[in-house]
Amino acid sequence: SDSGILKINLPVSYGRMYVTPMLCEFKQAYPNISLDISYNDEYVDMISDAVDISIRSGTLSDSRLVAQKLTPMEFVLCAGTELAKTTSIKLNNKSLSALPWILFRFRQTGKTMPINFFYQGQQINVEPTNVTIVDDGDAMAEMCAEGLGLTLMPHFTARALVKEGKVKVIAKLDNFPNSGIFI
Repeated sequence: SDSGILKINLPVSYGRMYVTPMLCEFKQAYPNISLDISYNDEYVDMISDAVDISIRSGTLSDSRLVAQKLTPMEFVLCAGTELAKTTSIKLNNKSLSALPWILFRFRQTGKTMPINFFYQGQQINVEPTNVTIVDDGDAMAEMCAEGLGLTLMPHFTARALVKEGKVKVIAKLDNFPNSGIFI
């Protein structure tokens, strides 16, 4: 019979929202397989950590790994509802650079995700001076909802906040070319 341990590593928000329900179904179908699930957004060395399955967002680098793209990662430009109401947000470099932003820092590189995207075929490259930097996607979304600034967030993070009326989508961006959710 099918048995053993399956070691899985998932990004926090995406993992909780989309993968956890599937793992519950998997466990019911294969009760003898032990699941060892870790939720974190940090870089994971699958080989040295003996991880069987890792789901990650971002771009792909390590050629020793076999990866499959699950979904594209669509980003949306968001602002807290109140900020969106009280501020004129024009989609050009100058206007966007003058506004406060919340930037996401990648833990493995220490670099912040650039605010560089295409919107309706036009390249936008924002260089804000008023920034808050965080290395946690949920914290970034929460700060955006609280009105600390604009942010680029994955559609799956934004969805619940938009439904609750805390965040407004200012623009849906053209897809980031190499980004996605990979397994």
